Amino acid sequence: AGTGVMIGLPGQTVENLADDILFFRNLDADMIGMGPFIPHHGTPMAESIPDFEKVKYEQLDLALKMIAATRIVLKDVNIAAATALQAIDEFGRERGLKAGAKDSYLSPVTVVRFPSATL
Repeated sequence: AGTGVMIGLPGQTVENLADDILFFRNLDADMIGMGPFIPHHGTPMAESIPDFEKVKYEQLDLALKMIAATRIVLKDVNIAAATALQAIDEFGRERGLKAGAKDSYLSPVTVVRFPSATL
């Protein structure tokens, strides 16, 4: 089973994140996607963190700690190093790998071309 969590949502607590890790364990998750909450301007959630630039590295650090804590509890799960990490820091995905993520990107897709049908 696959699951995931957005980290750093307004009102989210460390206890909530710990509960998420226990949920992952109880689910026996095979893959977990997790990344920092990044508000987008013009959305209702953007107002929840009005000056995101001032706290974006705190969001990144919390996400990296969540990856590390999840890795300690779930040693064999595949944790994706989400591109949201890189949206905050140029080396965010690499930092995610160092924190315990196993997968930094999805497998490439091969395009197969078929000859056009003749009638």
